[in-house]
Amino acid sequence: MNRKSRIKAKQIRLVSRFSKRGYSANRIQRELSRRHMGMRRTVLLRHVREFRGRQAKPSPEKYTRKKYRKVTSQLRFPTSKTIILRGRWKGEKKTIHRSGYGSQLYNFVRQEMAKARNREGWDARPEITSG
Repeated sequence: MNRKSRIKAKQIRLVSRFSKRGYSANRIQRELSRRHMGMRRTVLLRHVREFRGRQAKPSPEKYTRKKYRKVTSQLRFPTSKTIILRGRWKGEKKTIHRSGYGSQLYNFVRQEMAKARNREGWDARPEITSG
């Protein structure tokens, strides 16, 4: 057993002892710091709640400052983009609107540019704009 795991076991024993005595989490943290056995606040609170039989908060992001919150909408769901191709298709004006994500749009534009290069519909290279 290395030194690090022994200290952790001692910390947990002290947290349980202080919890049984009815100390607040702040007081437990001060006592641990005084003994040079401090631990992260989140870990301490998890152990205190475990010993007291309390459930964790249902939505921890509610208690986190706004500037430290993770923006889940940006992480999980990237926003789609719209591109517009304008040009002449076999002599007539044509506009194509296409929405999607990066690789989908890239592949679509690449295929349309290949058609324009091979003169398979587009009379000239179409104009690409984002919408």
